Amino acid sequence: MNVNHPQLTERIDTHQHFWQLGRFAYSWLKPELKVLYRDFLPAEFLPQMAAAGIQRSLLVQADSSTAETAWLLELANQNPTIAGVVGWVELAATDLEKTLAAFQDDDKFKGVRPDTPESDLAIESLLPGLRLLGRLGLTCDLLCNPKSLKVIQALVEKAPGTQFIIDHLGGGTLFPGGSVEWKNAMQPLARLPNVALKVSGFLAYAQPRPPLLATLRPYIAAALELFGAERLLFGSDWPVCTQGGAYIDAVNLLQPILSELSPSDQAAIWGGTAASIYHL
Repeated sequence: MNVNHPQLTERIDTHQHFWQLGRFAYSWLKPELKVLYRDFLPAEFLPQMAAAGIQRSLLVQADSSTAETAWLLELANQNPTIAGVVGWVELAATDLEKTLAAFQDDDKFKGVRPDTPESDLAIESLLPGLRLLGRLGLTCDLLCNPKSLKVIQALVEKAPGTQFIIDHLGGGTLFPGGSVEWKNAMQPLARLPNVALKVSGFLAYAQPRPPLLATLRPYIAAALELFGAERLLFGSDWPVCTQGGAYIDAVNLLQPILSELSPSDQAAIWGGTAASIYHL
């Protein structure tokens, strides 16, 4: 799936979250996560995004419920700088088409991030829904880890008409000297034209914390070689990123690496690819 985009100067954060304890289940959000176990809402996020020179953002689900998706769309429509929402739906549901049609009445609904399948059987149950996303022009974000990459590859291969976006550089730990192993693991996915990769999550996923420029640089070089700038997208992963640094740190860590690229490649990663893939 080819991605064409203009050379934009606008910067778009393709991965941020809001949540409010008690509003939804957030089964993953436990007190032991400490800095994350509180409310995170637009009034806190939007000034930080603006101060970092980011003009718009994409809001991504944090709870596996359509009720949360509806709430995120409400927040997006209250805040013009939130350009779109990647929500959650049950892709195997019998009423999926009706659910998606209702969400698509809102032009800020851009795609979904389903629960990550962990087996071939799970893939088969999701395939009709994944293919429907492609027919409707909706995207599919995937949160994965090194152990799930082969399952993800099988899923993507069976839905070639759907645009997939792999979150957080594939979801593994980023560590000094680890980029060669990472590149080898990601190469099969990179060969699939309907896959893009978010350069996101690195503040939280890198070890040791806070992440070093020398740690991140080889991973970005490998990602560029595998995917090209036209399939890479910047994302902060706020507020999860606060485990490894402030919002501005995500921008400042990436800035010197991307500044070495051509103007068109910089424009792609900072915003052009996002505008094209998510129809922003």
